Amino acid sequence: MPRVQVQGKESVKACISCGKEILGDESAIYRKLVNKLAEKFLCIPCLAKHFNCKEAYIHGLIKHFRESGVCALFK
Repeated sequence: MPRVQVQGKESVKACISCGKEILGDESAIYRKLVNKLAEKFLCIPCLAKHFNCKEAYIHGLIKHFRESGVCALFK
C-alpha cells in the first residue's frame, strides 16, 4: 500500500494513483462508491477522473452523505 511520510508521524495512506495523502472524507467516499472494505484509495481528484466527473460532484456527494446522517462512514 502506498504510504507517505508526514513530519514526526507514522506513515499514512496515500492515493494509489498520484501519491497524495488520503484524508478522512476521501477514504469514506471511496469506500461508499467503490468498495466498502477498501484498504487502498484514490484522492478526490483521481476519483473524479476515474468516474469521469467533476470534483465538485464528489464534494457534493460527501456533503449529502454527511448531512443525511444515515451513512456511518461520514460521521
